[in-house]
Amino acid sequence: MDSLDRRQGLSSEQVAQRVRDGLSNADEGIKTKTEKQIILENTFTFFNILNFVLALFVLLVGSFKNLFIFGRYLF
Repeated sequence: MDSLDRRQGLSSEQVAQRVRDGLSNADEGIKTKTEKQIILENTFTFFNILNFVLALFVLLVGSFKNLFIFGRYLF
């Protein structure tokens, strides 16, 4: 390892050599999600799907007064 003066830091040549050697800590990978991905992941959860299935069953049975709870869930 080159002599390192901690008060001065690395020279431009030292930085370039470390980058060539793969010793930099820069992260080039994008780790963000699009708005569409966030909305889809938060909309299609297990509990939301379960509520939609239960609402479908209530519709099939014809007990429409029980759908009031589902309406409150949507809005």
